[in-house]
Amino acid sequence: MKISFEVKKFLFILAGLLFISKMVFAGEYIKIGLNYPETGPYSVQGLAQLRATEMGVEEINGSDGILGKKIQVVRRDSKSDALLSKKNVEDLIDNEGCEMIFGGVSSGVAIASGKAAKSRGKICFGAVTASNATTGIEGHKYIFREYYSDWMISNSNYDF
Repeated sequence: MKISFEVKKFLFILAGLLFISKMVFAGEYIKIGLNYPETGPYSVQGLAQLRATEMGVEEINGSDGILGKKIQVVRRDSKSDALLSKKNVEDLIDNEGCEMIFGGVSSGVAIASGKAAKSRGKICFGAVTASNATTGIEGHKYIFREYYSDWMISNSNYDF
């Protein structure tokens, strides 16, 4: 089976995050939270995130996991709503024991999720967030993104 560039990128980022976040690996699984738009205006992009997540987790778990631990994904529907996303992140960390959070298709969601993760000392990976504010004025050491920024888009020669 050929693995797409996007899935490979997801696997690389996920593995790197899990190693640099200084997690304590207790139990059989490493729980990560997927806070994505299952419903709402960005549900199509959310479905793509879910599918990429499932493929990535299958690949990692099929290769003995990370440090011998399998990944378990706990999902929440953000509905692309910043306030709901904040509550989801708090629940995923406080009640589900997730070591990191990722997902989302809105810069507002990413910023709110990142603030909630920061308040708990956990990493948040804003999957699709183009706003310069995400890693600029609203940025901190607990949030990052791999998605291009508004500046990159406006200064590129690409025809999107």
